Amino acid sequence: MKRFTDNHKWWVIIGTALVIVAIGTGIFFYHNFFRQTNAKLIETVPPEVSFIFQINDNETFVKKSSSLLPYLNELFAMDAVAGFESFVDKFPTKNPKIIISGHQTADKTVLLFSTKIDERTFRELLSTLRIDPRNYISFEDAKIYTFGTHFKRFNFTYQNNIFSASEEIELLKKSMVQLRHPRNLLSNKDFMHLYKMVEKNEKQNWLILNSRQYFANIPDKLASQYKQNFNIDKSLSSWSAYQIHLSDNELKLTGFSLDDGTFFQKFDEQPAAKGTPSFLMPLNCNYYISFRVPDKNQFIKQYSENNSAASSTAINQYKALSPSATYYFSLSDDSIAYHYLIAKVDTNSIKTEALLGANQTPDSIIYYSKNSIYKSNLTDFNDLLSSFHHKASLRYFIKQEEYYIFSDSPVSLEYYLKSLATGTIDNNQQYKFSKSGLPTESNYELFFYSEKPETISQYFIESETTSNVVKGLSVFSLSFSAPQDGLVPTYVYIKFR
Repeated sequence: MKRFTDNHKWWVIIGTALVIVAIGTGIFFYHNFFRQTNAKLIETVPPEVSFIFQINDNETFVKKSSSLLPYLNELFAMDAVAGFESFVDKFPTKNPKIIISGHQTADKTVLLFSTKIDERTFRELLSTLRIDPRNYISFEDAKIYTFGTHFKRFNFTYQNNIFSASEEIELLKKSMVQLRHPRNLLSNKDFMHLYKMVEKNEKQNWLILNSRQYFANIPDKLASQYKQNFNIDKSLSSWSAYQIHLSDNELKLTGFSLDDGTFFQKFDEQPAAKGTPSFLMPLNCNYYISFRVPDKNQFIKQYSENNSAASSTAINQYKALSPSATYYFSLSDDSIAYHYLIAKVDTNSIKTEALLGANQTPDSIIYYSKNSIYKSNLTDFNDLLSSFHHKASLRYFIKQEEYYIFSDSPVSLEYYLKSLATGTIDNNQQYKFSKSGLPTESNYELFFYSEKPETISQYFIESETTSNVVKGLSVFSLSFSAPQDGLVPTYVYIKFR
């Protein structure tokens, strides 16, 4: 009898365990089925993505992007979008929400297109396209159909109320598998921190960049002397998201970047500051980079903590000048390029005498057009700020109000003063366009103006100089402010000819 009781207990235990496993398995599959049935479009996107367009207003996107297509095609492989839109035109839903994601293959970028429709709409689409429902490729218990339009061949499928299409069938298959997988981009903590901002605004169109992946091939396109200035892995944010504003020849992006790039860490806890000393920028200045760090002690502390190999010499030289803002720019005199740094300082505390080089005497001061050119006891502190520009030597300087302007020789400073006398950057209409597209306060600002294609062509290898973007770019400007809650407010303004 005891033996029977013991066996009975074991069967009860085993049976209970099997019931629990069965219930757990049922809950898992039900949850997975429920999740797939109510999946968001973003869940169709494989994680190795370079960029994502989240289109909440498709009519505006199509209308506004048409004049910029030659440039968008190069930047985001958008030449396939017309084919995708031909499917949308056949859907009864007006202005549907769409996700277009870009994925890098061996030699090109291919797009994945997804939107929501019901099963009846899909059946009507097959009928409209005159596709036999039995003519499909079977994959993972789903069906893949093929249709040619706009000189391209598209593969498309329908699962869980989502229509997806791509020129590349392997990418479409990855998307189909991804939709069924319990982990996706929304499982990525960093991505989700940024994506919450996107989800809060369902009226605007968004561009989401996987920055390190999207820009990974940029160094291969740059001329050799500029490659070293573009450190992708460490400097850039991993993810950025921007609201898209398009016009006839302009592209404005406003949004946020994740605060996980070493470049942004320099500006932690820095208040934003106003003003670019445009009255000190000559009219022939075609680019400048500004760094505004009003809290200089915090900047040094932040830099030292995040750079184990920080140069004590550079830090000491920065402390000697203690600028609240610095501005790098270059001027060209025919084939000669001169590089400059403007430092905004408290001239009551940092006297000219404190910056003079050894054995400096009144006789060694060079006078040019009522200005004194001094020899400095500083060399440079470029690495503290950025590698995204030519290094500016601090060997010689002049003083203008609360600013010191540095360069490598008296000749370059004389050329600067000569250029300044002909006019300032305020008279450049493209500069005015740029400033109108950026906030009045920031911690970092970049302005680049290309008067003619040759201005930008010099930065690229020969094969890239014929691209529409290189030939057509007129203005590129960028600004951001100090990180807030792990996000960096970022603004981009691009103008084509």
